[in-house]
Amino acid sequence: MDKQDLIALYHSHPNISRIRAFLHKEGRKTLHLNGLLGSSAALLLAALESKPRTRLILLNDREEAAYFFNDLTNLVGSQYVYFFPSSYKRSIRMQQLDKDNVMLRTEVLNRLASRNHRALIITYPEAILEKVVSKSALNKNTLTMRKGEELNLDFITEVLYEYGFERNDFVYEPGQFSVRGGIIDVFSYSAENPYRINFLGDEIESIRSFEVETQLSIRKHASISVVPNLNEHLEDSAIQTIFDFLPDDAQFWSRDLTFCLSRIDQILQGIEVSATEEVRALTEA
Repeated sequence: MDKQDLIALYHSHPNISRIRAFLHKEGRKTLHLNGLLGSSAALLLAALESKPRTRLILLNDREEAAYFFNDLTNLVGSQYVYFFPSSYKRSIRMQQLDKDNVMLRTEVLNRLASRNHRALIITYPEAILEKVVSKSALNKNTLTMRKGEELNLDFITEVLYEYGFERNDFVYEPGQFSVRGGIIDVFSYSAENPYRINFLGDEIESIRSFEVETQLSIRKHASISVVPNLNEHLEDSAIQTIFDFLPDDAQFWSRDLTFCLSRIDQILQGIEVSATEEVRALTEA
């Protein structure tokens, strides 16, 4: 029995049908499920529907969330499944950004801001506490390019500089771009791989994503969105949480909500203590 057979078996189970019917009812509702051990919770989500609505799955910590993400990706593929981590390497208090984490967060926000925002988002308390840019700020800091569109190379270069992108001979990490004749390579924070945009004069002839190591094309794109490091564009007047990006019919799932809320309180208290200590150190200096 392969995984598709297992999902189909779960999908046809009477209990899954009852859960699916309950979740499709109108109005706010709460459902408690027991006995989901090991990877069975991921299997349950995979079996609920083939094209899932947006669901935010809050787990206790990064490790548990990463395992759940891997389980769900192995079951349903990566098309709708996203990992939403904290931007920081260790903790919010240490303020050490991790570019890979920033890229994953930006990918989620860009997905939710698009018309096709259906997604299964796996996260944990430290990650959802972080503020994100507003939808208007995201749109303002997004460069969209389409095949067949006429755009001046100098204009694109100027916009990328304004977004904080660094010009290199070759791109190998998010936030970089290169220009060679009529070709622009750019590594957006909203994509797993960089893009190669080929121009014929001022017209975009083709757009492809490619592997950094081999420089080989992965797939073609009709249009792309290039997004900078959104952490550098946070303003007090334009910050929200990920919940502000979720559609109205999104569902919230948690394995242990009481523990997560307690963990959030601990983090907030730690941030407050840290801020108080910094103010005291400044006044005593």
